Amino acid sequence: MKRQLQALALALLTLAAPAPATAQAQAGPALPETPAGRLVGAWLVAVNSGDSAVVREYVRRYEAEDPADTANLRDVMERILGLERGGDGRYRAAMVGLRPETGAPVDSVPGGLDDVAITRLLDERLGKRAADSLLSGALLVAHDGRTVYARAYGIADRRRGIPNTLHTRFTLASMGKMFTATAIAQLVEQGRVALDSPIARYLPDYPNQRFARTATVRHLLSHHSGLGSYWNRLYEERRTTLTTVASHLPLFAADSMPFAPGARFRYSNAGFQVLGLIIERVSGQSFYDYLREHMFAPAGMPNTGYYGPGGEVVGGAVGYSRSGPSAPWRDNLGSREIKGGPAGGGYSTVGDLLQFVQALSGGRLMRPETLRLFTTPVGSGDYALGFVTSAHHGHAGFGHSGGAPGMGTNLLVVPDLGYVVVILTNGDPPLMQTVNDIVTEAVTKR
Repeated sequence: MKRQLQALALALLTLAAPAPATAQAQAGPALPETPAGRLVGAWLVAVNSGDSAVVREYVRRYEAEDPADTANLRDVMERILGLERGGDGRYRAAMVGLRPETGAPVDSVPGGLDDVAITRLLDERLGKRAADSLLSGALLVAHDGRTVYARAYGIADRRRGIPNTLHTRFTLASMGKMFTATAIAQLVEQGRVALDSPIARYLPDYPNQRFARTATVRHLLSHHSGLGSYWNRLYEERRTTLTTVASHLPLFAADSMPFAPGARFRYSNAGFQVLGLIIERVSGQSFYDYLREHMFAPAGMPNTGYYGPGGEVVGGAVGYSRSGPSAPWRDNLGSREIKGGPAGGGYSTVGDLLQFVQALSGGRLMRPETLRLFTTPVGSGDYALGFVTSAHHGHAGFGHSGGAPGMGTNLLVVPDLGYVVVILTNGDPPLMQTVNDIVTEAVTKR
């Protein structure tokens, strides 16, 4: 890992060398369309996100087998690359064309806003970000089941000049883990899956039998199984052929386990692929058919699903990144998941995701007591069983975010206040995160 980090540091320093720092922050060179260029771009997304989950995801995908190695990434950021951590605890990088954030955009969000005032504030703040090319996507805020704010900004497809609308289908990234968790919850309620049963009970032919006999369904859902990511060299080689859940298994099944299942947290996309296999084996349906029949249809989500063989869908947004304000936009069609699956990567709309929340809260997808179980953190962290929990100004919330180059998403449910926030963007996660901070403050600061 250290060799790769050193190479990354040299790449960044080389790219930054031709111009003074101030000029570099304003213009900056475009990153090359090479593996090294994409690596640097992903690093910049992680650093500028200010989001520990995004940084951890970068490390898992490109650097570390063990999440403890995030400490080494911090060391590189602070010591080797000379980055500084702001007063809010977030890193900001100005090299390679990215401008540092100035100030905290949430500091000036007043408390106690009613729905009319929330709409007025979001129109002002988000409209300005969209005008500055800092927001491209769709947002929805609902209060007590009624939509109080719904807007779309930016461009869905720059090749055809198609704007984003409230009906645009955006890539969800890891937000889709909630769908997988909900499917498992249904099978648990039916008595067909037990949370504390070993994987081997449902997948007796799993390649790593020692792991399958000790890791449980609960371990997979809560990211305590020991499995990590499947974004490796084999994934890059086979990306265009990974259109079934089973096709992902050879990417990680032979990996060594860094700790015994249950010992600690390690965010795992591979673990959710295994959950998808369990859903298929127990239900007798493909993962995609099961979700369409038992989740999307009963919840009233006609615009939610998974991509076809070409990796696109009618009415879908293309993800875009760029290395600086004057650099060209680059799409992510050649790097993201082709179809999507149990770990994420499908598509949906803001309206469909509101329907999903209402079906969850209304007991149509799982019983209320099951939802409470699946949204209760496991251990000392904030991750539950396929859902992320949070607290904002004393108000508990749950949902899930997702992020990768060209996509940044978040869903937040605040039950005691009756608010639901859905943010879907086709830009990099840092752009979504600032928007999410503003919206979350507006609805919970009371």
